[in-house]
Amino acid sequence: MRKLRSTLIVIFTVLFAFVLCLFAHESGHALMAKLLSQPVYSITFAPGVQLYPEARRVPWDGSFLGKVDFAHPPESWKMGLIRLMGCGTTIVLSYAIIGAAFYMRKNHRTIAAILRITAIVFAWDILTYSLPKIGVQHFIFFGGLNNAEPVEAAQLLEMPLPLFWILLTLHAIIFHFLFCWCSRKNHAHNV
Repeated sequence: MRKLRSTLIVIFTVLFAFVLCLFAHESGHALMAKLLSQPVYSITFAPGVQLYPEARRVPWDGSFLGKVDFAHPPESWKMGLIRLMGCGTTIVLSYAIIGAAFYMRKNHRTIAAILRITAIVFAWDILTYSLPKIGVQHFIFFGGLNNAEPVEAAQLLEMPLPLFWILLTLHAIIFHFLFCWCSRKNHAHNV
């Protein structure tokens, strides 16, 4: 029974974390557009739920899970920042969440485990979103977009692609090191 409970917690955590990640990702695009003085017309999620400028049902063609409709700036660097801040937001949040999990690890083990799972979903957003550049679909197993949004954003920012891949690799290594560190059963408290 305990194993079933743990399995259900993991499944529901992954699903909930995915929804939170999607919301954070799209909010990052919208926030950056607003910060760069670009009008944001709508924020919509599958299956046709518009949350901004007002909550209401709208037609949904099934081509997206989340979408921000905004005025595209004429400057490529602004467009690059807006496109990058979807994944940029989830990266920043992944480190904050893994930090919270580390803090909770001793006294609230179940909450810490839920936070670790949530953090990894957030951290993998940019990793999976970059996959189409090497011929793999964004959501790997169940379809998804075929554009590599963060890679295209880096190009709009005139970042050399080798530098982008190095930074992405560093993110993967650092985050997974922190994840493993936070997941250890025996924490040494003496420095």
